Amino acid sequence: MEETERTTFGWLDLLWLVFLAGLAVLPPIFEIHKQLVLLSIGAFQIFEQRLLKPVPPRRRGGYGVLVKILLATLLVGHTGVVPINSSYYLIYYLPVVSAAMLFGPWATLFWTALASAAYCSFLLPALGEYELTTSGAAELAIRILFFFLPAIVVNRFVSESRRQAARYRGAARGPGSAFGRAGPRDPEPAGSHQSVCGNALEKIGACRPAHERARRLHIE
Repeated sequence: MEETERTTFGWLDLLWLVFLAGLAVLPPIFEIHKQLVLLSIGAFQIFEQRLLKPVPPRRRGGYGVLVKILLATLLVGHTGVVPINSSYYLIYYLPVVSAAMLFGPWATLFWTALASAAYCSFLLPALGEYELTTSGAAELAIRILFFFLPAIVVNRFVSESRRQAARYRGAARGPGSAFGRAGPRDPEPAGSHQSVCGNALEKIGACRPAHERARRLHIE
């Protein structure tokens, strides 16, 4: 079982590196900050558990999502003349989906809103040089709303999976289940064993007293 998990983990790592390599060879190719941020995202995604090992387990998930939001913000900030128009804004799906897999519905909405706020922060410097048109505002609203779509879908799927697993565990520990403890047996009526032996095994003498069986064993 452990070998299978390691193999699966290795394939996921490989697919993740292929994905990042594809982003690395897309414009802007010669933006060194973009390449460094992609490298950081890949390294953190693969070694997240090891890097956050000193962090208390209850805070580990929140720190991981926060780091991914910061890395996503850095990537968007270095991949466009006007960062709010960067095609790499989809990288925010990474922290959004991570939060949906780790937390409950309300916490997932909080982290998604925080990722949306980080993306919208690029709007403030852009408004100093450009005017926000009606179509531009609509496009921005669509992008923000679509951040919440995978958050809701993934969180619902994960929550339902956890409830289903909890149900199975409860059923496995319940009385009368194949995996639970056997319930107390009803006491047998007095003399039932003797009567069964007497009726079913009488002809072969299996229920004879021990001293009689011993004497019969010594018969030559």
